[in-house]
Amino acid sequence: MACKINCLWRRSASRPHADSQSHVLDRFNGHLADAMLVQIEEAVWARDPKGEGVLKSLITENTMVVERKGIDAVTAPSYFRVLFTSNEKFVVHATEGERRYLMLRMTNLNIVGPIIEAIMAQLGAGGYGRLMLELLNVDLSGFNPMRPPHTEALAEQIIENRGPIEAWHAEMLEDGGLSSRTELDATGRKWIAGGELRSCFRNWQKGQRGNQGTGDGWAHCLVKLGFELKRSKGTNNWYLPVVPVEKAA
Repeated sequence: MACKINCLWRRSASRPHADSQSHVLDRFNGHLADAMLVQIEEAVWARDPKGEGVLKSLITENTMVVERKGIDAVTAPSYFRVLFTSNEKFVVHATEGERRYLMLRMTNLNIVGPIIEAIMAQLGAGGYGRLMLELLNVDLSGFNPMRPPHTEALAEQIIENRGPIEAWHAEMLEDGGLSSRTELDATGRKWIAGGELRSCFRNWQKGQRGNQGTGDGWAHCLVKLGFELKRSKGTNNWYLPVVPVEKAA
């Protein structure tokens, strides 16, 4: 499929092709300076937090630092968009609240070839002008590129990239595993003893395959998930996150 998509854009001089992370993350990136669309083929980013921040910055920032060999680095406008194509099940390091990726999965690869071939035949017969006309007349007044549809394929990417604490918390939300361990304060807020919370996580760990560890620091992850520290008599207890109704349902 990737080679077919590549054919659609081969006439564009502003379409670099990358098949490894180094083509995007390396220091010398002059090939990206004038790019309008960057196709990244079979360069898997899932479970790679090291390159996650750089990639997200390249996708969302309006400027980028461009450095060519032997030439000083300069800040330049960034216009390019990224197209990932891969046969891998998990491709990008998508996280909770993701707003950068529109993830689509081809479920019937047998129909891709004939469709692309028909498009190429039309383009070869003068269809580029017609395609340009269609694109120029698309109504984008209500389009927000930072609010892509949240697809099932994207949800699977997010689940795959969860750290052990995030995965444990998601399971607790599903089965209500923390409810029986909580207490209420004077305002009606639910809280749980710090030792009890950690014990719950460790018991969950025992049933998981491989070395789950804790990923990021324990307290740091809890805060990211919406827990709030409740100190009492020198001990760390935690207020439970306020879960939206649609998420709890």
